[in-house]
Amino acid sequence: QLSRVLLASPVYGCAYEAVCLVSVLSVAPIFARASGREQEADAAHKEYSHHSGDHATLLNAFLDFCHHAPYESYERRSWAQKRFLNLRSLESANSVRGQLQTHLEKLGMACLPQRPAEANPEFYRRIQKALCAGMFMQTAFCGAKGQYMTAKDMQPVTLHPSTNLSMQVPWVIYQDFLLTEKKYVRTVSQADPLWLCQVAPHYFRCVEGMRCMASHPKALVSPQQLTLAAWTSGRRVRAVRHSRRRTVECSTK
Repeated sequence: QLSRVLLASPVYGCAYEAVCLVSVLSVAPIFARASGREQEADAAHKEYSHHSGDHATLLNAFLDFCHHAPYESYERRSWAQKRFLNLRSLESANSVRGQLQTHLEKLGMACLPQRPAEANPEFYRRIQKALCAGMFMQTAFCGAKGQYMTAKDMQPVTLHPSTNLSMQVPWVIYQDFLLTEKKYVRTVSQADPLWLCQVAPHYFRCVEGMRCMASHPKALVSPQQLTLAAWTSGRRVRAVRHSRRRTVECSTK
């Protein structure tokens, strides 16, 4: 899935950010919570939080580290300690980033950073689209009673307590599936169901959006606007997964 994220990222103009994110996901956790100082650590980590979820939060922390990477080792160590970040993991991720970037450039894929998020409203959306393109099989939707279900095999799951998502969203993509006393999905981010239909039409299709287009053939609005309008008005927006034996309808209502 991560390799597919890398291959899809140039299409959305976020190759450098995708390389950085894949590098972070390939090493040990970068966020540290020292015993007895959990509240301090959580407060420090909130500086990097983003409402779209954990992937953007990890990316923010790593990009901040990249700005401090040229500093002396003792300065980096002090910087990481103040922010409760694992310096060894960050340095390992930085090494992986360099290797991945070199490989992609050899394949003719330019890894140029986007404009900063403050001046680029599409910064995080592009990254989310690349994640959807690569991880569309690792998705879960919120069912009728607020229970998340994996789209692949319809297993009930719970968002891991460490997630940065502050509200319940209709669809998520997740990095890890943990089986303990409960079934958890960890490192999750919000996913737009329309994006899933666009990047994986062989796996999803938006039924409600197609009905809207059929009922409003002359409406001067995009399918995305129609889908979101149906979503916000309380009508069901569904993604249908096809298999050889059955069709599963996953409602986001």
